[in-house]
Amino acid sequence: MKATQWLLGQALLTFGVLTFDNGCDPDEVPFGGFCYYFHDEDQKVGWKEAKDFCITRKSKLTIADSVEEFRFLRDNLKSAVAWTGLEVTSTGTYYVDGSLIAWCYLLDKCGLMTYTLCARQEAFICKKRRPVPDTMQQPDDVTSTALSSNGVSVAVGDGCGGWVHNPSNDFCYLFNNSDQTTWADARDKCKAEGGDLLSITDLTEQNFLQDFLQGSWNGAYLWMGGRCSNAEGDWQWSDGSRMAYMRWSTVYPDDPVERCLSFLVGKSHWEEEDCNSKRGFICKKKKRCDVALCSPCLLVCLTV
Repeated sequence: MKATQWLLGQALLTFGVLTFDNGCDPDEVPFGGFCYYFHDEDQKVGWKEAKDFCITRKSKLTIADSVEEFRFLRDNLKSAVAWTGLEVTSTGTYYVDGSLIAWCYLLDKCGLMTYTLCARQEAFICKKRRPVPDTMQQPDDVTSTALSSNGVSVAVGDGCGGWVHNPSNDFCYLFNNSDQTTWADARDKCKAEGGDLLSITDLTEQNFLQDFLQGSWNGAYLWMGGRCSNAEGDWQWSDGSRMAYMRWSTVYPDDPVERCLSFLVGKSHWEEEDCNSKRGFICKKKKRCDVALCSPCLLVCLTV
């Protein structure tokens, strides 16, 4: 297997012989916020063995969260098919001797997902989250790139324009802690990129952001889109979303007429602050939907 090569790469990284700035191991391929290890056909294994091997790499068998990720996996396969992290959990199918038949899913080079016996020997794909830089968006190697007017390098050709995709709501996020700016200037930067400052509309979205930022920038305050401009305390999201979910931590002590919300990384609370304070920020926009990619016939579309 490739375990020996991986361990050698880890040793070289530890002693400073090799250095990589994309956060992935030497034998991994970066895409979005993750690193992928594509095992080839040199030594095929069953689904459970593949799962256990991924764990030794501090990763998991891959599960694709978007059409773009499916296409990336398909295009980088080193084998005809490979195990994914999907497993059939139904317990209703047995052999005549009473033993349970276990089914797991394979991805092939056409982008099709098919299930088969988990004991079948095949290659596999591992996936792990990559470390987060100061400006968090998908890396330049995802697709072709362009330089926007404010100097942020963004990828073009994917549904999020290089931003981080949240599959639970199909929104995209850009995290920036390198530009410390006022709330108004932060919003201008987001709007220049086709989005707006962050609104959080439910607990699921809150948890996604909390999990994504876990371990990065702890203690940093990042502007959100919440703003109050009157003494009555009428808060609104800058993108017009309804403020139905709230996660307040502290109230601004002097209670000025105009105050804005920031996201406290680590605690993941919302803080009321003076809108002229200098903070990083989080932008949000709706994922662009290509008609061909949004067809209900997902697997057929993937083969195009």
